[in-house]
Parts: sequence; C-alpha cells; structure tokens
Amino acid sequence: ALSGPVEYFFDETSGNPGGTDSGWQTDPNYTDDGLSQNTLYTYKVQMRDRSDDRNKTGFSAEVSATTDPDISVPMPNPATFASGPSADNETEISMTATTGTDISGPIEYLFTETTGNPGATSSGWRTDSYYEDIGLSQNTEYTYTVQMRDNADDRNYTAVSNPASVFTDRDVDPPDPNLPTLRSAPLATDSSIRLEATIGTDITGPVEYLFTETSGNPGASSRDWSIDPNYTDTGLTPDTEYIYTIQMRDSADNRNYTGTKAILTRTKPDRTAPDPYPGTPEIEPAAFATGPDPESATSIIMEAVIGSDLTEDVHYRFVNTTLGHNSGWDRSNRYTDTGLSPDTEYCYTVQMRDAVVSPGPNVGTVSVQACATTDSDEDPPEPLKAAFDVPPAPVPGLHNSDSKITMTATIGNDVLGNGPVE
Repeated sequence: ALSGPVEYFFDETSGNPGGTDSGWQTDPNYTDDGLSQNTLYTYKVQMRDRSDDRNKTGFSAEVSATTDPDISVPMPNPATFASGPSADNETEISMTATTGTDISGPIEYLFTETTGNPGATSSGWRTDSYYEDIGLSQNTEYTYTVQMRDNADDRNYTAVSNPASVFTDRDVDPPDPNLPTLRSAPLATDSSIRLEATIGTDITGPVEYLFTETSGNPGASSRDWSIDPNYTDTGLTPDTEYIYTIQMRDSADNRNYTGTKAILTRTKPDRTAPDPYPGTPEIEPAAFATGPDPESATSIIMEAVIGSDLTEDVHYRFVNTTLGHNSGWDRSNRYTDTGLSPDTEYCYTVQMRDAVVSPGPNVGTVSVQACATTDSDEDPPEPLKAAFDVPPAPVPGLHNSDSKITMTATIGNDVLGNGPVE
C-alpha cells in the first residue's frame, strides 16, 4: 500500500548569509527569504514517504541561484525630519530623522550643517536617526539637511531633505561665580603681587578676566581682558598698599558688572641690598668694575660695578684700608683718591647700600680688597729752570763786605709734595 503524502526537504549548502534549510514539509514549493542581495545560494532536494520507516530518496543534484542586486533607495525618498532641528540651549541643537526602511539594512543617516557658522559640525554617516550638534555659538543660526543610504554592496542613497534652520538660544548670564574671588591668597614680594582668580565657567566660553588696580600707587598696573586667570603685577614699591578688582566676561560679553570685589594687599618691605650681578641665585658682594689703578704719583682712580636695587637709588662707599679714610656714601660709582704719596701701595674696598628710609638702608657685603701703587715721582721742582729771586751782590754795610756776596734763589715748588726743595 502507498504511504503518502510525500514530504520534501530543501537543503541550502552554500552557507552564505541568510541561507536556510526548509525542514521536512509536504509542500513541494519552498521560498528561502531573508537572503543577502546579489549573493549565490545552492540547494538540493530530497523526498520521503510517511511509512513507519520514512523511506527516503537520494538527494537531487545541487542547483545554484543568485539573488538580485538591491537597486532601490531607502524610503522615504527624499529623507525627511521626524523632528526638525531645535535649540536645546545656547550651544546645542538636536534633531531626529524619519526612520528609513530598506531590504538592505541597517539604514544610515547623514546630518549636514550647511552654514559653516562657529562650532557647526556634521554627523558623518551613522545608524542613529537622532543627532545633537554641540559646542555652537549662542544666538546664531544653523541650517541642517538629512540624507539616508542602505547597506547594499553598491550603496543606494536617498535625495537630501529640505534644509531646516534654527537659532541657538541667547546667552544672557555672566560667568559663574557671579562674584569673582581668589582661589588662593595674594602672593606678595617686595616688588610684585600675584593674583590667582577662581576659574570661571560659562556655557559660551572661553571666560576672560580683567584685573584693575585702583590705588594708583607707584608702579601699579592693570591688565586688560585675557583668558589667563592669573596676573602678576611687577615693578611695585616695597611696603606699599595696592588694591585690585577682578571682573569676568563670556564670549557673549556678559560681564559681572556687580561682581567686582576689592582685594587689598601690601608688598613686603625691601630687605634686600643692591646686587652687582642681578639674575644670580644669591646677592653677591660689591665688586670693582675697573681699578683701583694709579692715575698719578698722588692719586688712584677706581670704579664699582653698578648695583641693581628695587629703590633704583644705589649709593657707594670706597674705603682706603691702608690709611683708613673713605669716600663717604655717594650715588657715583666712581672715586678718585688724592693726596697720596708717590710709589706707595694703597688698598681699597667698596660697598653698596640702597635708599630705604625705614627701618633703614639695606647695606651690602664689602667687596674683596684690591690694591694699587701710585706712580713714582720723576718730575723736578718748578720752575723747571732755577732762577735768582735776588741776584748775587756784595752785602751792603757789612765789615769786610769786600769779601762777601749774597744772593737768593726763587723758591722752588714740588707739586708732588716731596719737599723740602733743596
């Protein structure tokens, strides 16, 4: 007896994406779906009856077929916005494309900003139909389009959507904190004050800082708007009071008009002596720039290295350590010691001090001693040609004057003081 009905088994053997066996079925027809476009698939078929032993035929010869290429674009075409560009705040705009459909998924979306205004960015191809553009400028118009494409071997692109425009919100708020403060105490030296403002934040940055000095005391300076939150005012006067205010603004020129705060600080007193070699790690002793050198048989000349000091008023004192006298404190860094003896060695030191009044000048370290010898006395007395002040003559009125003659020479003078003249 016949054991019907007959069952059929369609076996897909290529293993390409989506290929599926039918399983045993009574329908002699089979459609394999969910396949990849433009791809080869191979099938063979087998039959069996419904007897207890399920008698099977052998497999047929394999037969292959290739799916058609996908040449259809995603829908809708052109692409559209499900939710058009909308300002979320002063710097962000978001939008959503209408979800596309296509047999070759997944669908990708391209959001393009067309104005090129500051901060504008296109999305690049993406599978997410939602896009948010950030880092934009406040109160500025931006325009967007959207386009779709499928995942076919040869991508199928929709037409570009109609453009849609929107303005970001206007920023009306100043930077935070509204009352600018210092993030650390002022750092004062005897000639400078450093201020470090609290870092301001704002949705439309960058934040800029304005430091204004209001006392007008010597050396004080203000600093114009800058993104640097730190400011060092230099060239100030020691032990002097200075007053500063800080203001912040964002890129929309929203300022802390009521946010200025007076910062009262004082430079340190000047406790530093003049330095002959500024820029070295430590203050060096005073030093001779030239000399001491003999100028003549009775004088020696010398010059000190010019000292640097905050007061810009340096005084010098040269000491003749051989005789114990000195030049006294004077602003000149040059000194000529006179009235010395010829061919004699004399030794000197030099010292510097500034002009601080209270509690008193800062006196530097004495220099290393340096010596020089005056020139020898090689000049005869003057006049260079001796002469008679009273010419020779008999001595009048003297007994036996016929045997005596008297005369007087012109008194000689030795400019070097090597007298008496003989």
